[in-house]
Amino acid sequence: MSVKNALYISISSLGIFIFLSTILTRYILSKETINQTLKEKILGYIIKPIVSLIMITLILFINSLIGGYALIVLLIYLILDAYFSLFTSWFIYKNKGLKLKEVMNIKNTSKSLLSTFLIIVFTILIALIFAYINLNVGILITIPLVIYSLNIISINSESYVKNLVNKKGN
Repeated sequence: MSVKNALYISISSLGIFIFLSTILTRYILSKETINQTLKEKILGYIIKPIVSLIMITLILFINSLIGGYALIVLLIYLILDAYFSLFTSWFIYKNKGLKLKEVMNIKNTSKSLLSTFLIIVFTILIALIFAYINLNVGILITIPLVIYSLNIISINSESYVKNLVNKKGN
């Protein structure tokens, strides 16, 4: 019973610390790359989790439909992520001069998808290299690397849309 409780506490603690480190990493990265107003920050902290929940629900639904083909589900996730990231970034940073079709088009989505794919491939390669050297070290390095990479992917589209808004404003 005490081993079971310790396992629950360990898993819960890991989840809490991953959640907190994700928020802290996102805060630091966005502070360095995106000049946000208070309204934009509040919208981001409200809208991003809602969109993430929608995406997770969609991916789980798609996964249940196609029977767990991981690569297909990953590809669908990447495509949806590219569109949702651009849309939520437009929604948060939009001004009257920037139209949705200027942000969400094939060119921008393709670039977002390509950069996301490259970041994921790089993260997987680094994780595999460290896991090959030592599995425990690989896991310990992979967790923060994944957190950092996912935040980079998210902030990438936000930064792009924010730059579009700034260009339209000038």
